[in-house]
Amino acid sequence: MLMEVKKHIKLLSKYFLFNLKCSLEYRVSFITQIIGMVINNSSFLFFWWVIYSKVSSIKGYTFSDVMVLWGLAASTFGFAYILFGNVNNISEVITSGSLDSFLLQPKDVIINACGSKTEVSAWGDLLYGIILLILSGNISFYKAAMFLLFTITGGIIFFSSILLVNSLALYIGNIEGTKRIYSSFFLSLSTYPDSIFPKLMQIVFFSILPVGFLVYLPVKVMRSFNLYMLVAVLLFTAAYLALAYFVFYRGLRRYESGNLLDSKL
Repeated sequence: MLMEVKKHIKLLSKYFLFNLKCSLEYRVSFITQIIGMVINNSSFLFFWWVIYSKVSSIKGYTFSDVMVLWGLAASTFGFAYILFGNVNNISEVITSGSLDSFLLQPKDVIINACGSKTEVSAWGDLLYGIILLILSGNISFYKAAMFLLFTITGGIIFFSSILLVNSLALYIGNIEGTKRIYSSFFLSLSTYPDSIFPKLMQIVFFSILPVGFLVYLPVKVMRSFNLYMLVAVLLFTAAYLALAYFVFYRGLRRYESGNLLDSKL
């Protein structure tokens, strides 16, 4: 088991280095996309700054808390798409029959297919998240360590969610519309304080759209250490990733080859 994990990490690290080198080949474009994403994200935060210029807190969230919330959300998305930039295209890979090229290789299909590409703009999300953490004030070693940990767990949760939705293509075919709606809701809800939503939404936050484990519990742990919340996030991350793997590989039994002759070297 441990050897398999090491092999997967090694494969992912090779893809990461390869994708990074490809991105840096056009450095001006690489830097421009990063800066553009930072500016784009900042425009949304400006909205919250205007609101907090009138009030000190909203439902227990200060402007500093919102900055951490936004920063953590951005860094998790950045982390996920830097390593697994192709995850949101897996449904198209499946329906087009292009998955054949990944099945031909003696590698984990999910890591091989999802890690084969990277999103250059995702570096901007990751950088933006770090900047917001610094600007939020009261930065400490504890907060920085927790931010790093939750960026990783959040990235895995987000990756697992997108993989789960894309895996539906193995069961029901074209799901492009469903995928776009799901992604939009996920991204939107993760950038708003959970306390502004009705209690009924808490069920959604910790199930269908698990933003509760992605940002809400992590922000609470960063505010004040809570062992139970920390363990809950770690256990959910592992369980959710396992679920995504199970759904994908179970659906893979139903996959019909596209009879493509090309192979990915």
